Amino acid sequence: MSARSVLVSLGVLGLLVAAVLLRSPADPPETLPFYRSADLTPEWLTAGEAASDGMHRAGAFAFENQHAEVVTEAALVGRIAVVNFFFTQCTGICPTTRANLARLREEFAGEDGLVLASFSVMPEMDSHEVLHTYAEAHDLPVGWHLLTGTESEIRRVASDDYFVNLADGTAYGVDDLQHTENVVLLDAHRRIRGVYAGTLRLDMERLADDIRVLLGEIAAHDHARHDDARHDDARHDAATHDAATHGTEDAGRDGVSGPDPDLGSKRVGRARAKPTR
Repeated sequence: MSARSVLVSLGVLGLLVAAVLLRSPADPPETLPFYRSADLTPEWLTAGEAASDGMHRAGAFAFENQHAEVVTEAALVGRIAVVNFFFTQCTGICPTTRANLARLREEFAGEDGLVLASFSVMPEMDSHEVLHTYAEAHDLPVGWHLLTGTESEIRRVASDDYFVNLADGTAYGVDDLQHTENVVLLDAHRRIRGVYAGTLRLDMERLADDIRVLLGEIAAHDHARHDDARHDDARHDAATHDAATHGTEDAGRDGVSGPDPDLGSKRVGRARAKPTR
């Protein structure tokens, strides 16, 4: 090997080492990838990169569910969301995907941090009454919104927010259905963290594992926030105690028997915002 080749190899090695050092351990990549474009290329980003203003997030929507309730994107904030596109008269991939999603929802029964949202791609047929009948006929579990609205809005949400290609949506042949098979996983910040084939059991098992990862991220964040609040309370208590102590010393010099009896006994109430469900 020539001296030039050795220098080139060392240079490349140095760049790789520098990249690793720059990304860890202070700002390591997140566990699951992110999807920022319609080509669905997975990207492992750091927390800082994922929180940037330019990060892709599923946008606003307002659709009616099977209970005639208006559901907006606020129902997804702070929760893990599993999203897919279907229609009630589909006899191809939809029954298999529905059964797999039902098993998934039952696997996380009682988990309020998880929500399923299925958008009808044929809203002109799938009114909320039809969706309600469909949900009852298939005994769909709670925590699952079947959504309908205008066709144009659902197509916009599918392509722009979830990178799902519904093709022309008329014949629903094999080429069209392969695109509606996709199941999309969103994290608590409405960022896409996974794309799965709804008909494949192995893919759905992988989805369940990834949901656990994201639920763990929420739990860790909540724990850290609780610790911060507890430390704030401790600092407040210490400051109040110091004020009471100084007040006692000053009161003794002024001939007053003690501090204001309320001083040091009052705690500042901290309102804690409840997550939107």
